[in-house]
Amino acid sequence: MILNRNLEINFIKNIQKKHSQLTMQEQMKLLERNNKVNSKFELNVINCNRLLLLNKKLFDEEKRMFSLYRNIKTQCKELVKNQLIDDFEIEITLECWNKNYYEKFDPDLEGNPFFEISCNFMDFQDDMMYKKLDFYEFEANLPIQKTEHCCTFHHLYDHTILTFFDLCNIDEIWMELKVIYQNYTNIK
Repeated sequence: MILNRNLEINFIKNIQKKHSQLTMQEQMKLLERNNKVNSKFELNVINCNRLLLLNKKLFDEEKRMFSLYRNIKTQCKELVKNQLIDDFEIEITLECWNKNYYEKFDPDLEGNPFFEISCNFMDFQDDMMYKKLDFYEFEANLPIQKTEHCCTFHHLYDHTILTFFDLCNIDEIWMELKVIYQNYTNIK
């Protein structure tokens, strides 16, 4: 698919910003780009398979992160109980990487993800064992087989500025767990 180089350069620069930092003009450029991409993008068998593979890999990473998250949360609660810290936050971020498409529009992406988002699927995991929950919300007329969608995959296609074209261009994902230990004190 051939896209306008300037639109892609603007897209790359703007999706690396937090949504709250985007100007109205930048948001309009993103929407313009995505409308053009969506009008040209074909959700064929190859692209559907790419999306299904991405969903599978994200499911695998969620499951892998689940145990680590649970263990760290237990440790952090113990640190609070023993008054070694006052509080904590655990954040899960997802980095999306592509070495073949986006870097040709922005050489600064070499060695960096083209998109990063906080996506804490653990908010939906109440049990002690990882539950494969279904967040499927594709339109009924899409030519993709009905399969369970993990929370992270759903988040990417339903709650970000990324298009299906962009999701098909993800060739690496990095899921990171970040722990913030918090201490505070009153100064009178």
